[in-house]
Amino acid sequence: MVAAKVQQQMPITASPGQVFQNQAASSGATTCQHVMGGLGAALTNGSQFTSMLRINRSAPDKHMITSKVGMTYSLPDLKGRAVGILVGAPLASGCEGEMIRVAPLNRSCEALATTFPRGSARTQNLSGVSLYDLGEGRGEAMLIDNGAGCVAVTIAGTRPDT
Repeated sequence: MVAAKVQQQMPITASPGQVFQNQAASSGATTCQHVMGGLGAALTNGSQFTSMLRINRSAPDKHMITSKVGMTYSLPDLKGRAVGILVGAPLASGCEGEMIRVAPLNRSCEALATTFPRGSARTQNLSGVSLYDLGEGRGEAMLIDNGAGCVAVTIAGTRPDT
């Protein structure tokens, strides 16, 4: 496998989605560039970030693309660092992708759950970790109480038929 790593800090003139879409496109990937752009924009919304793309340069449309992302938030209700992972997998019918964001927060999981969008619901308890459906196709969240606060893990994806 020939892999390439591309690291890029978000330019002020580019939207977050453009950064991820451009990374994929400049590495030769066409099948998943829009999925990476859309999921990347959702992942990094409201943050300053740096990302590193990993792609098979010899056959970019036949292998999974991943991007590891470090983020810093400085919003009124959200401050601190978070990490994220984007995955795009080319298929015969298009591309499917997934984003995962992990953010340690200085508030209780109970308080955090009250900020979820209308229509969100707790669906399961996985070994003490609450799993929420964020409703209307927004993805899922897992909340991990760490004593001093809550670690929020957000998961969202796209499929060619959705």
